[in-house]
Amino acid sequence: MPLNRTQKKELTDEYKGIIDQSAGFVIFEYRGITVEEVTNLRNKIREAGGVTRVVKNRMLKRAIEDRPYPELNEHLTGPNAIIFSGDDPVAPVKNLMDFVKEHENLKIKAGVVNDTFLDAAQVEQLSKIPPKDQLYAKILGGIKAPASNILGCVKGAHQKLHGLIKALAEKIEDAA
Repeated sequence: MPLNRTQKKELTDEYKGIIDQSAGFVIFEYRGITVEEVTNLRNKIREAGGVTRVVKNRMLKRAIEDRPYPELNEHLTGPNAIIFSGDDPVAPVKNLMDFVKEHENLKIKAGVVNDTFLDAAQVEQLSKIPPKDQLYAKILGGIKAPASNILGCVKGAHQKLHGLIKALAEKIEDAA
């Protein structure tokens, strides 16, 4: 059933709101997968903090017409779905790419991260980046490492000094 003008405006506004709240999104063609497979994909994306929507191309075009990525319009043809990420743009994309490897019917078209357009190859590269929480852990580990190394050196020097004093005391006792 076709949408009336009010419904089209509401859908466009909904897309704008979701885009404003997400760190990025990826558009893919979902032709050739079953309802069960789509449900599995939605669950995987939801676990990663994202949302999967089947989109109306014309309404999405209207939602992004004032955005700095006009090249996205050429990818809005055919049956498309879109994955909106939450704060972490990587985790949902990683789950999508894992799903694409299992289901060759899916075709990644394009994406956007922080208002930067990404083609399909760049979306695949994005999926290879560790998720945000792992990056934070690596950064904290890098910050913590020098302090741990200094502490190890100080503790090691203390133990070596203790060993030298003990050996000297034993030598003096043996000499006496």
